[in-house]
Amino acid sequence: MEPDDIGRIEFRLTSADDERIRRRFHRDDGGLRGWNWVAVTAVAVVCIAAITGSDVSSTGTGAANAWRDPGSAVRGQRVLVVADDSGSMYDQDGAFIRIRDSQVDSLRRQHQIVEQPLLTSGWAIRALNVDLSVVLPIEAAVARQPGLDAIYFISDFARGDNAWDDVEGYALLSRLIRGRGIRLYVASVNEPVPAPFVTLAEESGGAVF
Repeated sequence: MEPDDIGRIEFRLTSADDERIRRRFHRDDGGLRGWNWVAVTAVAVVCIAAITGSDVSSTGTGAANAWRDPGSAVRGQRVLVVADDSGSMYDQDGAFIRIRDSQVDSLRRQHQIVEQPLLTSGWAIRALNVDLSVVLPIEAAVARQPGLDAIYFISDFARGDNAWDDVEGYALLSRLIRGRGIRLYVASVNEPVPAPFVTLAEESGGAVF
């Protein structure tokens, strides 16, 4: 990952306090260049733990490693990589795509990627129509790949695809994950991960990066 790529991304943590921390550490192209963002992430996690009383013996390390090296944080050997390839992912002069590809490389080094990354046209939790749906491509891939341990989905979560979510999509994705014991990992290169993905990831034993 190139330092300038990180420089274009808004820092955030997926936690109850992420909005406050995100506003405090928000950066633009003109300032704060050269920060050690792994260190900032670790410090922010410790601050959250101090507020909530949670144990950071593994959380701080996991949060710092997951951004640069998600392969070290994902559990399970057989992993399906699902990647948002919508137009907004090509914003910021391709920075989001370079981050996505760097994360996929990390997963390849440490896990068995069962097939080429599955590219989607969006991130809607939608079962009634394939347009923008992430659920229907995952359903097809799970049928092709028995014995999956984990699914890793990466997106920028931009442009309001969740307006097309439907209850059937949520039920289908939940059933695919729970019924086969698959852990769901969700990573964002831009906007905060929407709550339905957070819930599904946590309930599956996965995580949100």
